[in-house]
Amino acid sequence: MSDDEISWRGSSLEEIFDGFEVFDDRNEAPNLDTSESHTILFETPLPDDENIQPIPLEGSDVWDDDHVKLPCNKESVYYEIGENESKIKKYRWDLIISSLKDKEIRTSLDLENCIKAYNTKYESTWNFKALHALFEDEFLEEETEYFFKVVLPKIIDLALSLPEIIKKPIPLLKQSMNHTISMSKKQAACLLANAFLCTFPNRNVPRKNTDYPEINFNRLFCLVGTSTVQKIKCICNYFRRIVVKSMSTGILTFQRRFIDPESLPKWEQSDLKFSSIKWHVDSYGRIEKGDGMLQMDFANRYLGGGALGHGCVQEEIRFMINPELIVGMLFCESMKSTEAILIYGTEQYSKYSGYSSSFSWEGNFEDDTPCDKFRRKAVHIAAIDALSFRNPYVQFDEKLLRRDVNKAYCGFYRDPSLESPGLPVATGNWGCGAFGGFNKLKCLVQMISCVANRRNLVYYTFGDEQLVEDMNNMFKFLSDNDVTIGQLWQYLASFKSQNKKFNEFYQYIYDQHDAENFLGELEEQTDTFDMSHEVHIERTVTEGAEKRRSYEEAYVETSNTIEISIHYPEVKEELENPSKRTRTEESDNISDLCEKLNEKIQDNHDNLIEEDYQEIILAVDEVHQEVSVSNEYTDQDAKSTKRDVDDCNNQDMESVNSQSHDDHNYQGPTETKEDLEKKELPQRKTILDYFKPKTSNS
Repeated sequence: MSDDEISWRGSSLEEIFDGFEVFDDRNEAPNLDTSESHTILFETPLPDDENIQPIPLEGSDVWDDDHVKLPCNKESVYYEIGENESKIKKYRWDLIISSLKDKEIRTSLDLENCIKAYNTKYESTWNFKALHALFEDEFLEEETEYFFKVVLPKIIDLALSLPEIIKKPIPLLKQSMNHTISMSKKQAACLLANAFLCTFPNRNVPRKNTDYPEINFNRLFCLVGTSTVQKIKCICNYFRRIVVKSMSTGILTFQRRFIDPESLPKWEQSDLKFSSIKWHVDSYGRIEKGDGMLQMDFANRYLGGGALGHGCVQEEIRFMINPELIVGMLFCESMKSTEAILIYGTEQYSKYSGYSSSFSWEGNFEDDTPCDKFRRKAVHIAAIDALSFRNPYVQFDEKLLRRDVNKAYCGFYRDPSLESPGLPVATGNWGCGAFGGFNKLKCLVQMISCVANRRNLVYYTFGDEQLVEDMNNMFKFLSDNDVTIGQLWQYLASFKSQNKKFNEFYQYIYDQHDAENFLGELEEQTDTFDMSHEVHIERTVTEGAEKRRSYEEAYVETSNTIEISIHYPEVKEELENPSKRTRTEESDNISDLCEKLNEKIQDNHDNLIEEDYQEIILAVDEVHQEVSVSNEYTDQDAKSTKRDVDDCNNQDMESVNSQSHDDHNYQGPTETKEDLEKKELPQRKTILDYFKPKTSNS
């Protein structure tokens, strides 16, 4: 893309904010009010002097299944075998202190042995290969020496100060609950230091045996691979910043949101219009650069996904450059289908480049994002997990489609009683990588949720310029035509049954909408339809179009025969001078339209003399641009045509000839029915293959 070309389509970012400043008073983070649904780990109100650390709130020592089991708790014990094989109870926290403080740690191997000393169960299985690769191969000798002489001792001191920094029990954010936890950044750093040193008890079990993510760093240390080493670099830079340079006095808030399925919108009934929001689609940019927006975390249902494992895509990278996010993995249970996790106030500490195996730490990052009145960085992150599809067509199943729209709705949720618009959503190809999601569908899923929550949409396509054009055209179509959520839902839910290819998806939506409008216009006219008078019907519908065109109504007056015909001013000359242009085949939904048309005819049957009419000719034409198609039928086409004709026969309608008329054979409204019947017409599947009005001989 040249320098003078723009990478985005839709509304500008200034318009996206609806006249508000990027950072304004539309703060959506919860207030710091202690309640049954909000646990605050420090005293409130905060000190007026922002340079003073928040004071830890006093609380009782708790060891149960509803709270985080801290390593300093007295219930965290182990047993040694004494004389006469007797068991002697020991406090694990004492062992942790002695292991980390009694011996000088000069190398990564020394650190591994110290950690194993209080994780004896894994002494023979843990091998910190990635940690050794970082300090022995990646870092310069002076960098390694600096870490073990300066940084690591301060990390250890921070971790061992846990009893003084975290005094109040930390509740687990369990499934189906709405609860919020706020803590100081120092408290979060203390928890992360313990995770780095692998001190948390009962958290080393395989994920298949627990509903909580891993939190200790042992798995990350044991892996191999370049990206793993780069991830550990990010963590080391974070600790260097907070323990050597300066400890922030800021605040973090973690919120679990659950919406009762009975309270979710009925999407097929929604009359909310897409014209109610603005959109900005950009091939350049990153979600984390969405200042002043609600930024999406394309999460695993286990918060953090593979952040402390092999993973190195959108969620894992965000957790590495904003390591404070990792704290949520300590107390957030895996998410259910109508849940989201919101995290407010985290800071970016590292620059990066690449993605997945090419991910690389690129240096320190100074985050100048302003803070709200509660000292939280104005960074709002919503974690929502997409479904994984081995068979990509499964995602169009209505039940699964509803699940993903509901999930996005939970992440984007905004109290409908609030008058001001919500923060814009910064998002992208959610669940479209290893999970097999279809980006053109996922953008519509998220747009539905934005409309339902009155949020403008900012969508990053990550370098895909064609996707920018396709999405912008679709969004513009939905907005310009006042399409409702309920209408789009019907189009999405019916796509799977049409056996169409993914590259036909957007075209199918265009055609479905036009078919629906056509039927609506026809119904309006047939409400006062007198079959003995002039007939005026206007509409053209077909599949495979890419350009909308205008047309004029033309009609044929006849007392005994009804003929419906259309001609187009902009192609009149070509129609009168036939070319080799061929027509596209009708949409698969034509048979459904025919059934409804037949019902309308039968409703007016009492006003007709059956001998007075022989047939209805319904001209079918492009919704967008004409495209050439083969005249040959596939076996499936032939079977479909026969099935549709049989359906009409079941309604007492006679089978009709397979004759049709192409534009280059059709000379407009001046032709009579007899003229058409004399023509040698190609055997194409048209509306005549579907029905013919019954006569007195039927």
